[in-house]
Amino acid sequence: MTRVPKPQAVVDDEAPALPPLPAGGKNYITPAGYSRLKAELLDLIDNERPKIVDIVHWAASNGDRSEMATISMGKSACGRSTAASVF
Repeated sequence: MTRVPKPQAVVDDEAPALPPLPAGGKNYITPAGYSRLKAELLDLIDNERPKIVDIVHWAASNGDRSEMATISMGKSACGRSTAASVF
């Protein structure tokens, strides 16, 4: 079985300039909050998701699909990590 290399997250240190807020608009996130969210996203992409994918791969490679608990649990965790990365 050939494994496909895992895509690496691109760290964007030079974020593109955002347009100014409209008059009366509010910025609901601080730079520190943005940094924390970005760090969490990169951790999910680089660390958590690959672990979950490996667990699902291992469970699927066992071949016995009569007990799907491990596969279902892994897919559920993968979906949660993906949903958490959408902010």
